[in-house]
Amino acid sequence: MMILVAVLGLGYISAASAENMRLFDIKSGKVTYTIRGSANMMGIATQIEGKKRVVFDNYGARNLTETVRQEKRSGMGGNQTTKTHTMTLMDGGTIYQVDFRHKKIIKMANVGAAMLGGGNMRQKGLAMMKQMGGRKTGTDRVLGYTCDIWELMGTKQCIYKGITLKVESNIMGITNTEIATDAEFDIGLSGRDFKLPDYPVQEGTGPMNTPPGYNGGGRAIQQPSAQDMAKMAEAVKAMGAAVQNSGMDMHNPDTSPQAQQKLQNAMISAMMPQMKQQMLSQEKVLMFLKRCLTDADILGAAQQCAHKADEMMGESGEPLEKWDARTKEETLQEIDRALEGVACARQAKTPQAMQHCMQ
Repeated sequence: MMILVAVLGLGYISAASAENMRLFDIKSGKVTYTIRGSANMMGIATQIEGKKRVVFDNYGARNLTETVRQEKRSGMGGNQTTKTHTMTLMDGGTIYQVDFRHKKIIKMANVGAAMLGGGNMRQKGLAMMKQMGGRKTGTDRVLGYTCDIWELMGTKQCIYKGITLKVESNIMGITNTEIATDAEFDIGLSGRDFKLPDYPVQEGTGPMNTPPGYNGGGRAIQQPSAQDMAKMAEAVKAMGAAVQNSGMDMHNPDTSPQAQQKLQNAMISAMMPQMKQQMLSQEKVLMFLKRCLTDADILGAAQQCAHKADEMMGESGEPLEKWDARTKEETLQEIDRALEGVACARQAKTPQAMQHCMQ
């Protein structure tokens, strides 16, 4: 959520614009990025790596984004790798999302265009970041281009004429970097640069014109309800209030470890209800895994346990490749540590206690 807030002014708007919107101050271009990320929470270590490419024309009114990511998790239930491949084309008032798993393309109206209006979206995006406490802290050079550094809630972006060339974040032990490795601007483009796979096109029918349970990457998820959206809005508001309540002067910030810890504590305090609810919601899955894997003495049985747990969490991953006495013992120990974290979260009353539970 924090990363989403940090890039709201640029990333989300880039996917929701129309012909009369000017996203960038450059007419056309191609940018390739490298993605890296890591996290270690509740005994589960995660490593993320991937590539992304963006092609745009007409100052961003037509743009194609393709991302290939691989997420490796080690911990509860053994090692697991999840791969996602997404491609989205925005062409004026229409958006096309490619479902590589089912080999089809979802076509939908660009409802964000009507919600956000036209005009210079680069200026609107920066204005939104300022309202949320974002600040410009200097400049940097990426691939020879001088970009402005903007910081907000633990995330730093380097923006060149509306185009983000580098993103770095480190929020409560969750790190993420996305940096441009190649960029060409003001170049000639053709329809081939925006070509989608030769899949059948399906009209969107679900909420926001997308099929129910569809997320564009071939993995089924539950569509957020109106109540979920309201909770997300409350979380965003709470984090903004946390920055103000921490007493940090965003125009002349104190970057000492003590001040940073105070800000982090304020943000954790604001997000404690959501964080606690999320951790407690995992208890049912953890208890199931513990019972199921305790009785699993062969690889096939352990794979069935892991598959059922994936279904309960709405996820999908590669099957277990190894299951022996040592792996079983280590996995059950990791599950016990995770359950201890859940029990800790249930009793946590302070930001420091909640942070301890997440380690």
